[in-house]
Amino acid sequence: MDQEIRSGRLISYIFAIPCSFVTLILLLQNDRSAGLLMTALWFGLGATVGIYLLFNPKTLVRVEDENLELFPGSLFRNKKQIVVPLENIESFQVRTISDTEGSSCILSLYLREPQMFSREAMAWIRTSLPKSDSIPARDTTIHWSLTWPKGGSKGAEKKLEELTGCRVHR
Repeated sequence: MDQEIRSGRLISYIFAIPCSFVTLILLLQNDRSAGLLMTALWFGLGATVGIYLLFNPKTLVRVEDENLELFPGSLFRNKKQIVVPLENIESFQVRTISDTEGSSCILSLYLREPQMFSREAMAWIRTSLPKSDSIPARDTTIHWSLTWPKGGSKGAEKKLEELTGCRVHR
């Protein structure tokens, strides 16, 4: 657990607290119509997801056996998609990128040499990058989306620097 970066708990609270509150109010209503019960069910599901994430934050990055492993941070079946040897990482950067569809944390790994990945891994790499002209694409760069990292982009960058011993790209 100390060799990894996990998702933060803020998103858990954002789901759990309001959804629990709305579910409780809907269940305490005197009018027990099917519409209210269905709405309460959906909000109850949101509260359950929030509580689950509170106790089980998702792994985003892990360092194991001199390899950096990248996880998509998905709610179900969060398995590693990318494995990069630490000696192949020249530098890295974690930053928040904003575009018209919102903002996200992006981990940019600058590699010493190009690396081959599976088709599934390449699909994850392509979908994790927001539509932004501010990120240059190179063969030796991997851009990976970090889903709500603990401590935000600065906290994730500091933790990753500790875990890998690699320098931060400036």
